[in-house]
Amino acid sequence: MIVADHIKKATCNLDFLSNFYSSYNYNDWSVTVAFYTSLHIVEAAIYTKGKIKFNNQEHNLSDSETLKKWIEEGKVQKPDFFRNTTHEVRKTIVIENFGEISQSYIALYNDSFTARYYKYFLQKWQIDLVVKPAISTILEWARKDFNFVFTTPFGKS
Repeated sequence: MIVADHIKKATCNLDFLSNFYSSYNYNDWSVTVAFYTSLHIVEAAIYTKGKIKFNNQEHNLSDSETLKKWIEEGKVQKPDFFRNTTHEVRKTIVIENFGEISQSYIALYNDSFTARYYKYFLQKWQIDLVVKPAISTILEWARKDFNFVFTTPFGKS
């Protein structure tokens, strides 16, 4: 996918999220859609930035899937105790390159995983504690650092 495709998908996800976030009827979907929104924003940022640090080395990348492939092919050394999944590669890229959003991204990643595989219903307070601040942080970062402009699904704060 190119930047425009990731921006379009993130925008679609935000629109979808705005339709049910405040009802708290679909909290598992709120956190999952929020995570996948952030994933597409991060992928657009990777594509735009181009030079990405991974395991203390710089690489010219357009997406995290390419780095995963390079690790599999032995072209790039992976860190110790590293699971070579696209999610783990992307999470490491966020930590090493986009520190300003790393806590928000990881919180959405973890809560989305929990909602999908372990605890299918999250409480209203869990959603308010994670989704709104994390997405707001990531949207502001995307605007400030990459000039990606999105409409917040939460209305005026």
